[in-house]
Amino acid sequence: MNLPPQALYAAGQAGLGRPGTVFRSRRRYPVKTAAFVVAGGCVAAIVLALAGVPFVGLVVLILALASLSLWFLLAPASGNRWLAAHENGFVDVFEPPAGAPVVQTVRWNEVTAVELGRYPADAFNLMLQPPRVLPLAGLAPRGRLIDTVERHLPGSIDPAARSSWSRHHQQNLGAAGGLGALVLVSLFLLVLLPSAGEAESASVAGSFAPQGSPRAYSTIVDSPLPPVYTEPSPTPSYPLDDGTTSGIPASTYDYAKVCTGSVFPDAPAFTGPPRHHVHIDVKAAGHQAEYYLGDLSAWESDTPSEIQLVACVKYTLGSVITSCAYRGDKGPVLTQTLRNATYEVTVRASRTGKLVGHSMFRGNVRTCESTIITFRGKADAIQIARPSLAQLRSSIGRYVTG
Repeated sequence: MNLPPQALYAAGQAGLGRPGTVFRSRRRYPVKTAAFVVAGGCVAAIVLALAGVPFVGLVVLILALASLSLWFLLAPASGNRWLAAHENGFVDVFEPPAGAPVVQTVRWNEVTAVELGRYPADAFNLMLQPPRVLPLAGLAPRGRLIDTVERHLPGSIDPAARSSWSRHHQQNLGAAGGLGALVLVSLFLLVLLPSAGEAESASVAGSFAPQGSPRAYSTIVDSPLPPVYTEPSPTPSYPLDDGTTSGIPASTYDYAKVCTGSVFPDAPAFTGPPRHHVHIDVKAAGHQAEYYLGDLSAWESDTPSEIQLVACVKYTLGSVITSCAYRGDKGPVLTQTLRNATYEVTVRASRTGKLVGHSMFRGNVRTCESTIITFRGKADAIQIARPSLAQLRSSIGRYVTG
């Protein structure tokens, strides 16, 4: 809020000369309070980043800092106050919550003494002639106000009181600098933590190029062919003329047809209390790469008659991150290229094909797998950045567990 025009008029009428600095009342808060709010916001932001939601953590940190700024900038409940210093005196303006501003002018030669309140009290009293006290409480910046008074009234402030206030002021500045450094470190971690993946993912350590120390893979898990999955067929199904399919699918894998437009009218409805079991179908966009999303068996079911949802997952390869080297017990060193991947997840009801949810994101777990499975001594040439557990919960899990 600008200085009321009455102040300029009063200064001109009193012949106070050229204007100088304008000081305004501000709310104060103890350094301990600021430290508690900032440190709490930083800790909450880092915890949220570790949980896989760094953007929420950033919002929490911004809200913590904004709350301090807003509190400082808000006028005291008693009303606004200004002190406009001039060459020959100053204008004191008080604007109550209701009513017109109260304006008074004081010449520097009317000031007989100065009392600098003991820290951390924010009282700053001027003793005026005729005998009266003018308290200057809460005006900021206080250090510049003290300098202004001392410039016009040399030697009026007790040196010991000035030294004590200056010492505490420097300590406050140091504390503010430390809090600022804490905020910068927290922002750095908010950027770094998502790229490092979640705690349950493989460590970055050991993600080496071929000339480095390769990870180990076991030839015991080598299979001549990929595993074949079979499931019981409780009820036969067959296509109808309208493109739908009657009956319950023979296998949960048949529910992948929902991703291409088919529906199963006899499948269980997406209704009632959780858990709403899901079948997850993963497809690559024009290439071959490892696409294991993790152990999601708690959300899935081996029984086709329990599948209420189908999650259609499509991923697209992105830029190269690093190389991943693996050494077998008796086999050669195998190298895979780890690349970024963008995922599109569409969740539909298995009975109606109705859209339940849709999301797109880039895989947060951008580290090499700790182990790989080979087939006849060979493995895929590519690994991809995998979704974090938080991303899978947000895109699929919340519809399963409610």
